[in-house]
Amino acid sequence: MIKGAQNLNTFLKNYSPQRISVHARLTLMFAIVLVSLLPDISYSEEPLDPGLPDTLRIDSVEGFKGGKAVVPVYLINDETIAGVTLKYKFDPVALTLDSFSFADALGAIFPDTFINIDDTLGILEVAGFSVQQVANIEPGSGILGRMFFSIPENAIAGTYTIDTTSIDLGGPNPIRTSLSAAQTDTTPAFTIFPTTIAGAISIPEVIPPGDSIWFDPVITGPGQSFVLDIFCYNEKELDTLIIPLTYDSDSLHFDFVSFDGTRGILAGDKRLVQNNDELRQFRIFLAYFDTSPLSPGSGLIARAHFTVNPGTQNMNISVDTAAFLGIEKLRFVTSVSEGAFSFTPGFSPGSIVIDFRTDVNDVGSAALPTRFALAQNYPNPFNPSTKISFSLPEASSVTLEVLNILGQRVATIIDERFAAGEYLVEFNALNANGERLATGVYFYRLTAGSFTQTRKMTFLK
Repeated sequence: MIKGAQNLNTFLKNYSPQRISVHARLTLMFAIVLVSLLPDISYSEEPLDPGLPDTLRIDSVEGFKGGKAVVPVYLINDETIAGVTLKYKFDPVALTLDSFSFADALGAIFPDTFINIDDTLGILEVAGFSVQQVANIEPGSGILGRMFFSIPENAIAGTYTIDTTSIDLGGPNPIRTSLSAAQTDTTPAFTIFPTTIAGAISIPEVIPPGDSIWFDPVITGPGQSFVLDIFCYNEKELDTLIIPLTYDSDSLHFDFVSFDGTRGILAGDKRLVQNNDELRQFRIFLAYFDTSPLSPGSGLIARAHFTVNPGTQNMNISVDTAAFLGIEKLRFVTSVSEGAFSFTPGFSPGSIVIDFRTDVNDVGSAALPTRFALAQNYPNPFNPSTKISFSLPEASSVTLEVLNILGQRVATIIDERFAAGEYLVEFNALNANGERLATGVYFYRLTAGSFTQTRKMTFLK
């Protein structure tokens, strides 16, 4: 085991340079830099973790040919974590890994990160560390980070596993997925090899229509109760909607769901299943029955009611979809007359901004943002135009562009320098030549300095 940065030379002597590939040398060089930044701490020869097994769970999602898929990685930990090392393997023929991001997740606290993607072997390497242990991940659970995949048009339908792997540098101990437990006054830092639950991307033969679920963005404050509006668009008659949702902060308390004044009020069977607060999940079930299916259209489908815990600090909370209890996923089922087809609709995560300096009805007086962020467009789907907001904590050169499902740029909304602040722009669905876009799914990407974030939107004529 490495016992501090001063003994790196001893560590390196265990390896023959002739046996290490260029790729492995780069990885090792990065590890040397990271270790040199860490405090002079010692590591035990055996893990000292006395609690339940810490776990990394890779989510399972559905993706479509020519489309995108976002795969969250969840962390469940009973130790304070000062660093993570992820080694994941995926099928490089069926899947193209575009990026990995800690943004808007537990891993966002790590100031030093290393990400390497080997498209040939289908290997993802991620390392994130809290230098001098200034900020750590406290015990709990939540999304650690996200993998962003593209799926080729010619991909073969099937289920493709994403799982942990190891990288052999030629020495006695291959590098594998691990967690670095933080040093305390009574316990030295030590390495944890967590349980890994593999995930997968399922690619179906049939590409679904542009049906989707999305939310209105919310700005609120500590101690406030608020309503998160949930919207639904469907092109065909629907018999059943299963909407599992999760939120990534203990600062929210889920209260209940209401259907008055929404399209959900027409459902013959309306049910809410709430899991315990630790997993921060709930599931909305709506069954319309074939005699009175949900007609094609767009609008509110339900309202989720929350309360913000008093004393909550400024933060941006994400509302996402995940398999409820690891089993039941987001799903629409068409009516019998439409073929009783079951499929996964599009989904755009919601954003809840907590600002203790801003009254819930006084967005304009908010102080400067503390982090980069790109909000979900509204309305979505849209016609003829939609609004996009973003946050800049510092002056930045900003590019906001629109891409088609092949990743080709079709329009540039912004390409200039902005001061720090909150901004709202309108996109009128025109391409670079001033021509109206075709109906379909598009992606809009914000680049501000080294920050990049992409979201999905749907244009309907």
